Amino acid sequence: MAESYSDTTNGFGSTKTQETSIQDCLEVISPTRRKDYKAVVINDVSPTEQAEQRGVYPSTVSENVRRGHQQVEQHLREQGIITGPQGPGYTVDIHSVGGREPDGSPAAVSKWTFETSAIRTIVEDAIQGRTLNACAGETHLTSGTGTIIRNDLNPERPAEYHQDICDLENGVFEERSFDSAILDPPFDPQNADKHYEGWHAGDLAAARENLSSLIKPGGVVVELGWNSHDLSKASDSWERTELHLFYRGPCLPDIFLTVSQKTQMSLF
Repeated sequence: MAESYSDTTNGFGSTKTQETSIQDCLEVISPTRRKDYKAVVINDVSPTEQAEQRGVYPSTVSENVRRGHQQVEQHLREQGIITGPQGPGYTVDIHSVGGREPDGSPAAVSKWTFETSAIRTIVEDAIQGRTLNACAGETHLTSGTGTIIRNDLNPERPAEYHQDICDLENGVFEERSFDSAILDPPFDPQNADKHYEGWHAGDLAAARENLSSLIKPGGVVVELGWNSHDLSKASDSWERTELHLFYRGPCLPDIFLTVSQKTQMSLF
């Protein structure tokens, strides 16, 4: 069970006893976002159902809802109806890893991160369309909306490509050819030596820059690591939409998972 703080639903903070109509709120949302916001927030249609009706990705609908919510919140603050502190603008979920997996095995984060169902489910829900799993490892993910291209630096791993994601000068992947990507390298050199025969992405800054060029505007990148630094902190062309923290107990460090979206106006 996740404990959630969400700034994309109703968690505006304290309010005054003042009224504003739903129509007033909808009017402040730009027309391109209003239809998705009304369907999901007011009519309780799921983002996936709305995306299927419109022929777009669920992340597009979710982003329209998130931005619509920001416009409504700004309107309510200007009206003096909302007085509480503003949130970060994206969902923050804390998950406790423990108990049992669906197959009855102990739930724990192993060296193959996506064998943990709590993590795998979030990643598979976030990705869309043509996806690059940049550091694929052994676990095969699935996507309901497209294909997953597997890449792993270690040539012995089961993958279509064995490229160093930090050095893609050979042009094996075309720019803006992916709708999403997953970046789950060994979190540090010591971890790589212990669990992955020393294979690791040595320069995460270069890896992020390369992935950024491969993703289409509106696409997403899922990152995992020991901290929450991601593309949204490295480039103005990206916005964070989700932050997940996986608590593993008093003697183990937490694991962070972030989802960032490339803005539509991004040039690179």
